[in-house]
Amino acid sequence: MLSIQEYKKLQEYKELGLSKVKVSKKLNLSYKTICNWWDKDQAFFKTFQKNHEYVLDNYRQYIIEILKISPQINNTVLYKRIKDDFSEFDVQSSSFFKYVKEVREQTGLLKPKRKFQISKRIYICIRN
Repeated sequence: MLSIQEYKKLQEYKELGLSKVKVSKKLNLSYKTICNWWDKDQAFFKTFQKNHEYVLDNYRQYIIEILKISPQINNTVLYKRIKDDFSEFDVQSSSFFKYVKEVREQTGLLKPKRKFQISKRIYICIRN
């Protein structure tokens, strides 16, 4: 979901006369998201946010429990698991990924860094 800061920036850029495409690139948001919020006022945004904010909070404890068991879990796998476990779960994947990122940061259940990294090395063999 769009944050209040992103919404304010979007409206700022709109007032400056930037196109939707440029605003999309500057804020790193999809063009569709920009179009959706382009003509909405701040009162509408706040009402929408209050009505939709709680949806992911209903799954917060479940998400935290999974992250405690396996903090290395990929967010896509976590998303699919919740969709499988809860038939009523109907949240956009991008909103879910942002939410999980916030939960990871708030709880300290961050993904562990990889211990081994594969690097590309080219070996040239010279024969005499």
